[in-house]
Amino acid sequence: MSNRYLLSVFSCFAIGLCCLLSCKKESIDNGDNGFPIQLTTEQDGRNIILNWTETNITDFEQYIIVRSSSPIPDDPTPSGQTIASLDDYKTTNLEDNAVPLSESIYYKVYVKLGERFLFSPTVEVKSNIKLWNIQPSRVLFDKEHKRMFIFDANQGKVYRYNYQSELLEDSISFTSSFDLRMAIGNHGNGDELYIAPNNGTSDVKIYNPDNFQSITSIFIGSYIYSIASGNNGFIYVGSDNWQRSISIYKRSTKQFVSSDSSFGGFGDSNLKVMSSDGFTVVQTSSNQVIRYSINSQGQIENLEFAFINSNFFSFFQHIVKSDDNQLFCFESGGTILKSDLQVAFVLSGVEFLFFMDLAFSNDNSQVFGITNAGEFLEMDLATNQVNKRFSLAYSPSRIERDGNEILIVGMVFDNFGFSKTIIDKLKID
Repeated sequence: MSNRYLLSVFSCFAIGLCCLLSCKKESIDNGDNGFPIQLTTEQDGRNIILNWTETNITDFEQYIIVRSSSPIPDDPTPSGQTIASLDDYKTTNLEDNAVPLSESIYYKVYVKLGERFLFSPTVEVKSNIKLWNIQPSRVLFDKEHKRMFIFDANQGKVYRYNYQSELLEDSISFTSSFDLRMAIGNHGNGDELYIAPNNGTSDVKIYNPDNFQSITSIFIGSYIYSIASGNNGFIYVGSDNWQRSISIYKRSTKQFVSSDSSFGGFGDSNLKVMSSDGFTVVQTSSNQVIRYSINSQGQIENLEFAFINSNFFSFFQHIVKSDDNQLFCFESGGTILKSDLQVAFVLSGVEFLFFMDLAFSNDNSQVFGITNAGEFLEMDLATNQVNKRFSLAYSPSRIERDGNEILIVGMVFDNFGFSKTIIDKLKID
């Protein structure tokens, strides 16, 4: 073998070695180089997509992605909740589809290099979800004005929330009220908000819902379980005399007109006006239903009972009705009645479902429900089948449909057991 050939082989080896050495990237310390890793984010609905720069370093071990609801410090070791550890340096994106409910979420990407770490700047992602320091003991929807009234028993306040602007607009205090009932009406003098605080006064207090200014009050004299208004000059009150009676008051004179106390039962007594003219009222308690027909003088002309066979204790705090007053539902097993009190559907017939609340679609072909397991369901009433279901990231309590939006009021709990209220919006087809 000639020296020239050996020299050629050695030269090729030397050139290859030099190439390898020149391609090798040394580990770099954070303090010397600032932020060698860059992180960007984008939102896809509730999900957050993270993208970061590739790090091809000889002693690369893994990317560590952390998330926090508070700013993440620039520590030399990962700080925050680790949501992913990725071993392939070519993987430079991640979709976070378990984002906690917080007004701001913070992310940082770390690169593990033996005993050291590189890290990106902390990136803050602003959420469009607002959390409120209130607890919804009672909720009254007012779809005509895109708002709701929320009673917080712990604070003893009723809040007015505009779900179009997503703002808490105002509040009014009710001291020593562990519970109350609310209704909206209009009897010729503009909208009125009826509140029975049940704090020893036994009055129905009447307010202007736009500014919470007091208008007047009606003395009832007993514990008030429910209120309804038919915009027909009368206010219907379900009071406590052990028979869960209904009493009718004339709004203009604030005088008692008529009543019926033949309705027995236990638990919450709920009232709902079930006619466009406001002269048909449905009352429920336990598994019993009674329908009243009221004449133009406020007298009860007729009543009809119905008994629902149910093994479920009612979760509902109110009666749910369709827009056309033809269907309503009131008990946790999901029994839907027609306006003539005949059973139309039993939603729990296919699956063992406990409904916390539900809403009817515009054409009554579907119902949208929330369960005690924290699920949202869309059910077809023609087939009694679940078309859509998914878990919510919070504990839902009330639901209402407004056009093609579903409004859900729920509670979010942190790791320390403290809660906040979320008022969520879901689009429906």
